[in-house]
Amino acid sequence: MKDQVRNGRGVCPVCKRTAVKVVFEAQIKEKTVKVCKICKATLGHGKVQTEVEAPVPAPAPVPAT
Repeated sequence: MKDQVRNGRGVCPVCKRTAVKVVFEAQIKEKTVKVCKICKATLGHGKVQTEVEAPVPAPAPVPAT
């Protein structure tokens, strides 16, 4: 963990949660990506695979005031 960038913390590409440890590898669309612990368990059970395959739009940026 100590040798990884920010100790393995980042944004999970599946659930879009921030500041979680993304150190678990999972197969999504013939790609191996690093996901959080919760998403790895959910993908292992096959529950989220259809939601992962659908593109998720990025949130709109908040204009600075």
